Amino acid sequence: MDFSLDHASPAPLHAQVEELLRQVMMGPEYQQGKMLPPEAQMATDLKVSRNTVRAAISRLVQEGLLERTAGVGTKVVKQSIATNLTD
Repeated sequence: MDFSLDHASPAPLHAQVEELLRQVMMGPEYQQGKMLPPEAQMATDLKVSRNTVRAAISRLVQEGLLERTAGVGTKVVKQSIATNLTD
């Protein structure tokens, strides 16, 4: 990930990380099941605590956008398109 956060912004850092992750998730490589970088690496790259990254990821997991597996990592959940169309 090649992003940065605005540490002077009034927006909480976890919210900024969450927004960055939403942008990253839109990339075709992540839509095809690529794993996100480890939390510790993201924290180092973004110059925030691991808990800040974890809070952002947890929010996206609760929304059903990410899937976290212990010992494996975090990846984007494939989104299915639902419609109310009937024959």
